Amino acid sequence: MLLNLGGKWGWVSGRRAAYFHVAELRGYPRYMDEVGYQRYLQENGKKELSRRRVYVPNPAGAANKLAELLSKEWIWFVLPNNCANFVEEVLQAGGVRAGLYSNCPTAEEFK
Repeated sequence: MLLNLGGKWGWVSGRRAAYFHVAELRGYPRYMDEVGYQRYLQENGKKELSRRRVYVPNPAGAANKLAELLSKEWIWFVLPNNCANFVEEVLQAGGVRAGLYSNCPTAEEFK
C-alpha cells in the first residue's frame, strides 16, 4: 500500500505528485514521483490493484504526521506495523476514519 499525494501526474503545493511507501524490514520511508513509481512497479514486478481518493479534513495534521514518519526509521513487523499501517497513520492524523481492519491490503479494501 502506498500513499499518493496529488494524483497521477498531479501537483501538490507547486510540486509534482508524490508517492510514499515503506518497503524494508528496517529503513526510512521512501518517496518517488510518477516516473519513479512506474519504474518501481516495473522493476519489482508489481501492478496497481486499485486507487482510492480519500477526503482529508485536516491536511496539516496529515502533512505533519507524514513529515514525522519520514524522519524516523521504520521497523516492519508484517501485519501490525506494515505499509498499510504507515498510510493509515498519516490519513488518521488528518482526520480520516477509514482504514484496514485486517491491516492487510490484499485481503480487504480501504474503507
